[in-house]
Amino acid sequence: MRERLLRAGVRDVTALCQLARAIWRSVEGERFVRALQCMDIPLVQTKRGGYGNSKVLAPAFRRPTEAYLVSRWLIEKSSARLRRDDRVAANFSLFISPIGCRSWGRSVKCTPSQDTATFLRINRALWREAWPSDAGAPVRRSLCADRHPARWLWPLGLHQRSAPAGGCACGRTQTDLFQDRQVLLDPDILDACFAEKLERDRLAKLAEGWKAVVAFTESYPNHNAIDDAGRPIKRETIELPEADQQDLDRLRALDELTDEEQERLDDLEARRIGDYTDEDRAQATAFIYVDREGALIFYDARAPREKPQGGDDTGSTVANAETIPSSLREDLRTIATLALQTALLDKPELVLDLLAMCFDPDLPAWGRPLALDPAYQNITPQKPDETRIDARLQSVEGTGRGELTIDLLTDLQAGSKKDRNARITAALTRTFTVANSDFGRALANMLQVNPRKVWNPSAENYFKRLPTGHLDGIWQDLCPMEAADRNRFAGLKKGEKAKLLEQLFHDTDYRERLGLSREENARIDAWLPPELAQGKGASA
Repeated sequence: MRERLLRAGVRDVTALCQLARAIWRSVEGERFVRALQCMDIPLVQTKRGGYGNSKVLAPAFRRPTEAYLVSRWLIEKSSARLRRDDRVAANFSLFISPIGCRSWGRSVKCTPSQDTATFLRINRALWREAWPSDAGAPVRRSLCADRHPARWLWPLGLHQRSAPAGGCACGRTQTDLFQDRQVLLDPDILDACFAEKLERDRLAKLAEGWKAVVAFTESYPNHNAIDDAGRPIKRETIELPEADQQDLDRLRALDELTDEEQERLDDLEARRIGDYTDEDRAQATAFIYVDREGALIFYDARAPREKPQGGDDTGSTVANAETIPSSLREDLRTIATLALQTALLDKPELVLDLLAMCFDPDLPAWGRPLALDPAYQNITPQKPDETRIDARLQSVEGTGRGELTIDLLTDLQAGSKKDRNARITAALTRTFTVANSDFGRALANMLQVNPRKVWNPSAENYFKRLPTGHLDGIWQDLCPMEAADRNRFAGLKKGEKAKLLEQLFHDTDYRERLGLSREENARIDAWLPPELAQGKGASA
């Protein structure tokens, strides 16, 4: 920080005050300057204007797909706070600050609501708007309109070479005053450098024995082009040694990985999935692209489709698919979709099989046979002790790294309909989102739901988080004692009260020492917080 201030010409408090005025140019900036001058500036009382959460992402969650999932979790937390304070929101804002790029943000007005699903739908639409879909160099179009930090060049291998002051091999640069980075002022030159580097990577991949290599210039693969190239080819898988397999399982279970652990995990994953044979490479086309972080991604490989039996073998030539107008190709795809959907109308059991495949925890959202994107609701409280989550509800979440193959369908059909229906039931149940509405409470009464079957109050998850007066009320309600005993409990510290209440709920020997009757024990076993008792089916 000292070096940055010196580079900016800040050598004393006077220069710092002048810089603060130049940066803020507002009343708040002037207040900051006056505070620097040791003036007594009272703090302005603030008024809540919204509910929000922010998160600095770990490296493992900085790709757009993982970052989007984190945003859903933040929305669930904010919506819960809205409902807790009995508030509604009529405006939704999303702000994204990528490392080394200009921040992106949008605000959307909506009908006043406190419903999590409403805000999740708005969030999904905004993320689709933020996701770049236009053609061209992904570096230049990744949320940066006209300037680019030079660090974007490093993953692409475009290191600076000797150049005059204020310039580099890829164009003119400008040093940022307050951040340790440089800004590229010639994005067109960067496009040319990116194309040059991508072509070198394509030729290097071609030298590995592939018949052809296609490099996409977007920051995502073109699935239509890949499907048109032919049939997918499988890698020859290998079985890892026992020690490596144990290491792989250990690394997968970690929430956060160091750079060395991530490199080790990637290496083990690559070895586990195997590689292509030389024969497959010689007849197949490989597809690569550069993701938004500047990493070269090998996406897929396709081989020519085999001729159908009884096909024409007279040597007649069929026009190259690339010469067909794009509008015609899209129409043909639409017709194929229509034909298959029409055939499925008479196969309700098969449609249920396809629905069950959509809930395979390892299939990514874009790999599902039906256009469904279930929004699984959070069922793990912040203090999860004394919470019992059914394994069937946990089984619907997976890696999202699987692949849609016909073997998935045949394996599913080989099982029982009971197993298939259980998978569908568990996945659809995890999407239930209106438990705290009037409808949800009515449904809980209909099903005779008892929250004590999945949760019990403890000191950590409930009692320590309550105001002291609430603890006194619970003790007096569940332990009808003499006034002296009640006063003794009231005189304890909050932590001691919480521990005693935990004993009351979990220690039968402690209840016996208190001399509680059978009816009083039953009341304790059935007791619920008022917020949960409202939706409980059985009487509390």
